[in-house]
Amino acid sequence: MRDGKRSTLDHRNYLFEPALDLVNRLKPRFFLFENVDRMANAFVLDGEGQRTELVGLLRRQLAELGYAGDFWPVNMADYGVPQHRRRLVGIFVRQDYATEHRIFADSLIPEIDSSTRDLARSKYHPLHHVPVSRPNLYKWIRCTKEGDTAFNNNRCVECEVVSARKEVQCDGCGALLPKPVVVDANGEARLIKGFVSAYKRMSYDEPSPTITTRSAYACSDHNLHPTQHRVLSLLEVAIIQGIRPEEYKWGPFASRIHGKSVTKFIANDTLLRDVLGEPVPPPFSEAVANHLGNLSAGVSLPRQRLSEQLALLG
Repeated sequence: MRDGKRSTLDHRNYLFEPALDLVNRLKPRFFLFENVDRMANAFVLDGEGQRTELVGLLRRQLAELGYAGDFWPVNMADYGVPQHRRRLVGIFVRQDYATEHRIFADSLIPEIDSSTRDLARSKYHPLHHVPVSRPNLYKWIRCTKEGDTAFNNNRCVECEVVSARKEVQCDGCGALLPKPVVVDANGEARLIKGFVSAYKRMSYDEPSPTITTRSAYACSDHNLHPTQHRVLSLLEVAIIQGIRPEEYKWGPFASRIHGKSVTKFIANDTLLRDVLGEPVPPPFSEAVANHLGNLSAGVSLPRQRLSEQLALLG
């Protein structure tokens, strides 16, 4: 479709509509979508006639119907099936049921976006917010694929011509490509110098790269959210570090300074990102403590490597 080789209105891309109609009428607690993994790259026309990603459209429409969840690429061979069968699976739960039973709690974290101040912040949790991206940075992020770096954004957003890897301007129309560039005083554009891990999205189905104190910066190492156009929020950084956010009081706190009511947090964002980027993850510390506690109590354990014992005890 993107290359003009197929019709934009291919009816097979709209077979999800009857499924959404059933969900709307039946209001099931859970439901599952399954299709070929290429569905992750499919485009359809939305209600306003604009081309949009099918998976993103489904997420938005399901959220409007009161459902939370997401899509994951899976290989059936990883689940006891003796064949490589790669599919895209979506699992969704009705939000009132999920909230009542705390099912898929991580899927209930609302989406946020770094394009504006309002979209970059959520009332869901005081730590669920991100810095606002300047317009050119947001464009680079928006065009970056999952698991890839913005330095590889070689498709022009104006004419969709794919240029050579090291080009900064489109081979077709001459527009600046959506990759990290700077323009000097003479009007010459060049790539920003940086590692290939800079301006890079995480992969959705792999463990997160190492969290650092610079988690607020898109230009740092593997800091972009896998699918949303932003870096990780403080809430997500805490969760990835193995910290249970619900066990701490982060704020906001009502306070009075010089007779005026003000809202305060446990610390500012910079300090929190420093603190959350430095620690030994608590689950690891807990596993070590449990292991040492068993030794102190005289519990006889098999002679295994510590790593194997941690895996068992953690």
